[in-house]
Amino acid sequence: MYRYLDCSGKYQAIYSWRLVETDPYPKGKRQEDALRTKIVVIEKNNRDLISNIASSMTLNELFEHHVNMQTRRKKVKIRTAQNYTGIWNKNMRQLPMTNMPIWKIRRTHILDTYQAMQENGARNGQD
Repeated sequence: MYRYLDCSGKYQAIYSWRLVETDPYPKGKRQEDALRTKIVVIEKNNRDLISNIASSMTLNELFEHHVNMQTRRKKVKIRTAQNYTGIWNKNMRQLPMTNMPIWKIRRTHILDTYQAMQENGARNGQD
């Protein structure tokens, strides 16, 4: 087990059945990276200020995080953030793409979503 402080200041823990790559896999356990390999990746991400948790973040979670950060930094007013959230909830939240991890979203997903929204009557605000 390895415990570390992530970019957001929270303690996290990771586990692995193997310490180094040359250790054998225990019988009946799934194959995964060795603990030392995972530690190297985590330390590199921490140096680069990349959150290890954010790698599995969905588009909905990213939107909420972005709006919260903009509000806390006083870049947008609370009412504006509420309007953004309302529009997001009405038009985007229920779409399949928004519940996918960010790293899995491809350009084709975005184009398909945009096409579906146009077919359902969504417009860009111009008459």
